[in-house]
Amino acid sequence: WWMSDYDLIPLGLESSKLPNDGRYTVHEYAVPSLVSGSQKEWERIALDITDLGRSMKNKTTLFSDMMALQALPLSSFVHSTNVLGYNEKKGILLFEENYSKIMCETIMMFHGAHLSHEAMKKYKNPKFSRAKVYKEITEKISRECKNL
Repeated sequence: WWMSDYDLIPLGLESSKLPNDGRYTVHEYAVPSLVSGSQKEWERIALDITDLGRSMKNKTTLFSDMMALQALPLSSFVHSTNVLGYNEKKGILLFEENYSKIMCETIMMFHGAHLSHEAMKKYKNPKFSRAKVYKEITEKISRECKNL
Protein backbone atom coordinates (compact mmCIF):
# COMPACT_ATOMS: atom_id res chain seq x y z
CA TRP A 1 0.00 0.00 0.00
CA TRP A 2 1.13 3.50 -0.80
CA MET A 3 0.11 6.88 0.61
CA SER A 4 1.26 10.37 -0.29
CA ASP A 5 0.64 13.91 0.87
CA TYR A 6 -1.45 16.07 -1.44
CA ASP A 7 1.57 18.28 -2.08
CA LEU A 8 3.77 15.49 -3.47
CA ILE A 9 4.49 15.67 -7.21
CA PRO A 10 4.76 12.13 -8.63
CA LEU A 11 7.99 11.68 -10.60
CA GLY A 12 9.82 8.45 -11.44
CA LEU A 13 7.84 5.86 -9.46
CA GLU A 14 6.74 3.10 -11.80
CA SER A 15 6.89 0.02 -9.60
CA SER A 16 3.81 -1.83 -8.48
CA LYS A 17 5.93 -3.95 -6.12
CA LEU A 18 6.43 -2.65 -2.59
CA PRO A 19 10.04 -1.79 -1.77
CA ASN A 20 11.94 -3.34 1.14
CA ASP A 21 9.88 -6.54 1.08
CA GLY A 22 6.81 -4.60 2.25
CA ARG A 23 8.42 -3.14 5.39
CA TYR A 24 6.94 0.21 6.30
CA THR A 25 9.08 2.70 4.37
CA VAL A 26 9.17 6.48 4.69
CA HIS A 27 10.56 7.77 1.41
CA GLU A 28 11.55 11.25 2.64
CA TYR A 29 13.68 9.99 5.54
CA ALA A 30 11.34 10.85 8.46
CA VAL A 31 8.79 13.05 6.68
CA PRO A 32 5.71 11.00 5.71
CA SER A 33 5.15 12.69 2.33
CA LEU A 34 5.34 9.27 0.62
CA VAL A 35 5.09 6.03 2.55
CA SER A 36 4.66 2.40 1.59
CA GLY A 37 4.21 -0.93 3.31
CA SER A 38 2.23 -4.13 3.50
CA GLN A 39 -1.12 -4.20 5.26
CA LYS A 40 0.50 -5.89 8.26
CA GLU A 41 3.13 -3.11 8.44
CA TRP A 42 0.50 -0.35 8.18
CA GLU A 43 -1.42 -1.94 11.05
CA ARG A 44 1.76 -2.21 13.16
CA ILE A 45 2.73 1.43 12.58
CA ALA A 46 -0.85 2.61 13.16
CA LEU A 47 -0.86 0.91 16.58
CA ASP A 48 2.58 2.34 17.43
CA ILE A 49 1.48 5.87 16.47
CA THR A 50 -1.80 5.51 18.37
CA ASP A 51 0.09 4.43 21.50
CA LEU A 52 2.47 7.37 21.10
CA GLY A 53 -0.44 9.77 20.63
CA ARG A 54 -2.08 8.54 23.82
CA SER A 55 1.16 8.99 25.73
CA MET A 56 1.44 12.59 24.45
CA LYS A 57 -2.17 13.52 25.28
CA ASN A 58 -1.43 15.83 28.22
CA LYS A 59 2.08 16.85 27.11
CA THR A 60 1.42 18.83 23.93
CA THR A 61 -1.37 20.44 21.93
CA LEU A 62 0.06 19.33 18.57
CA PHE A 63 1.27 15.84 17.73
CA SER A 64 1.32 15.23 13.98
CA ASP A 65 2.05 12.09 11.96
CA MET A 66 5.53 13.46 11.25
CA MET A 67 6.20 14.06 14.95
CA ALA A 68 4.97 10.56 15.72
CA LEU A 69 7.27 8.95 13.14
CA GLN A 70 10.21 10.98 14.42
CA ALA A 71 9.46 9.82 17.96
CA LEU A 72 9.49 6.14 17.00
CA PRO A 73 12.76 4.20 17.34
CA LEU A 74 14.84 4.43 14.13
CA SER A 75 14.54 0.67 13.69
CA SER A 76 10.72 0.87 13.51
CA PHE A 77 10.69 1.55 9.78
CA VAL A 78 12.92 1.91 6.74
CA HIS A 79 14.24 5.43 6.10
CA SER A 80 14.68 6.19 2.43
CA THR A 81 15.60 9.27 0.41
CA ASN A 82 13.49 8.67 -2.70
CA VAL A 83 11.58 11.95 -2.39
CA LEU A 84 13.04 15.25 -3.48
CA GLY A 85 12.40 17.44 -0.45
CA TYR A 86 13.58 20.79 0.78
CA ASN A 87 16.35 19.15 2.84
CA GLU A 88 17.65 17.37 -0.25
CA LYS A 89 20.37 19.50 -1.87
CA LYS A 90 18.96 18.66 -5.29
CA GLY A 91 15.58 20.11 -4.26
CA ILE A 92 16.56 23.46 -5.73
CA LEU A 93 16.50 21.86 -9.20
CA LEU A 94 12.71 21.92 -9.24
CA PHE A 95 12.67 25.69 -9.00
CA GLU A 96 15.19 26.39 -11.78
CA GLU A 97 13.93 28.42 -14.74
CA ASN A 98 14.76 25.71 -17.32
CA TYR A 99 15.75 22.06 -17.02
CA SER A 100 18.77 20.58 -18.78
CA LYS A 101 18.87 16.90 -19.74
CA ILE A 102 21.05 16.13 -16.69
CA MET A 103 18.64 18.02 -14.43
CA CYS A 104 15.70 16.06 -15.85
CA GLU A 105 17.54 12.76 -15.35
CA THR A 106 18.35 13.71 -11.76
CA ILE A 107 14.80 14.82 -10.96
CA MET A 108 13.29 11.66 -12.48
CA MET A 109 15.50 9.43 -10.29
CA PHE A 110 13.22 10.33 -7.37
CA HIS A 111 9.78 8.83 -6.68
CA GLY A 112 8.34 12.28 -6.04
CA ALA A 113 8.98 15.88 -5.05
CA HIS A 114 7.47 17.27 -1.87
CA LEU A 115 6.30 20.88 -2.07
CA SER A 116 6.15 21.26 1.69
CA HIS A 117 5.63 24.49 3.60
CA GLU A 118 9.39 24.56 4.19
CA ALA A 119 10.19 24.09 0.49
CA MET A 120 7.93 26.98 -0.40
CA LYS A 121 9.64 29.17 2.21
CA LYS A 122 13.10 28.19 1.06
CA TYR A 123 12.70 28.33 -2.71
CA LYS A 124 9.68 30.49 -3.47
CA ASN A 125 7.77 33.36 -1.96
CA PRO A 126 5.72 31.63 0.77
CA LYS A 127 2.72 33.70 -0.28
CA PHE A 128 2.65 31.88 -3.63
CA SER A 129 -0.06 29.32 -3.99
CA ARG A 130 1.40 25.82 -3.72
CA ALA A 131 -1.22 24.72 -6.25
CA LYS A 132 0.14 27.27 -8.74
CA VAL A 133 3.76 26.22 -8.12
CA TYR A 134 2.74 22.52 -8.34
CA LYS A 135 1.09 23.20 -11.71
CA GLU A 136 4.09 25.17 -13.02
CA ILE A 137 6.56 22.46 -12.03
CA THR A 138 4.48 19.55 -13.39
CA GLU A 139 3.97 21.39 -16.69
CA LYS A 140 7.70 22.17 -16.90
CA ILE A 141 8.60 18.52 -16.20
CA SER A 142 6.11 17.33 -18.84
CA ARG A 143 7.41 19.82 -21.38
CA GLU A 144 11.16 19.61 -20.77
CA CYS A 145 11.67 16.05 -19.52
CA LYS A 146 9.16 14.20 -21.74
CA ASN A 147 11.76 12.46 -23.94
CA LEU A 148 13.54 10.66 -21.09
